[in-house]
Amino acid sequence: MKISGKKMGTLKALKDSLKKGGSNLNSYIKNVPAEGITVRFITEPEEWFGFYEYWNDESRNFTPMAVGEILPDGAKASFRYLTCAVDIENDRVIPMKLAKTAANILILKYDKYGTMLDRNYELQRHGEGLDTTYDVTPDAPSKLNLAKYEVLDLEKILIGARATSLGETDTEESSSDKKSDKNSAVATATKKKSPVAVKDDDDEDEDDDEDDTDDVEDVTEALDEETLSAMSLRDLRVVCEDLDIDHDGMNKSAMIRSIIESSEK
Repeated sequence: MKISGKKMGTLKALKDSLKKGGSNLNSYIKNVPAEGITVRFITEPEEWFGFYEYWNDESRNFTPMAVGEILPDGAKASFRYLTCAVDIENDRVIPMKLAKTAANILILKYDKYGTMLDRNYELQRHGEGLDTTYDVTPDAPSKLNLAKYEVLDLEKILIGARATSLGETDTEESSSDKKSDKNSAVATATKKKSPVAVKDDDDEDEDDDEDDTDDVEDVTEALDEETLSAMSLRDLRVVCEDLDIDHDGMNKSAMIRSIIESSEK
């Protein structure tokens, strides 16, 4: 079952847009490599998927989050995007994962050109950890027969990536689906261009074996008072801004109350 294409305005809207189900699919999710990669996007940003993931110490990789999942002790959730793109060098469609700073730059290009599909983009990553930065270099417009490429089912890819990270087999996943759909549904949602915030510069190197401990999008599905109280003022301000809450002059307690009230609407 595919996720419905709804614009994310609040975290509650994100929850409401989630769909359950799917099956394992062995498709490798590609990060932006340090040596760079040239791609042609075959879907516009409205069809990108936004999802939360966390670093899994046991499997030593990132695990896409399920709907309603409680994070393991010490884990931090980070927000990422998954897109469909053609790897120009290998002429094949890949599921490309983007950190927020890379996505922000691409959205600026989208605003400028009105489309992401008319040219190739060279993507590069520099630095490590919280010092990671991204370069996006657009080529001149060029013709490419996009109809010959198959658009990937990104939801199934994320569900497959989650199953692989957790060491689940197809049989185990099917059994889990029957018991509780929410445990197999990856917490994803279509992300349109307008909610992308250009201000986020705190991206973790996605190839590093580290947690995203300082990601400003460190927000889980559980917006309870205990979870929010454990957040820093900096992260609470970011949550307020994501929910369009005017937090000027608010102390921590006031921000927590406002966030809970907004998420319940």
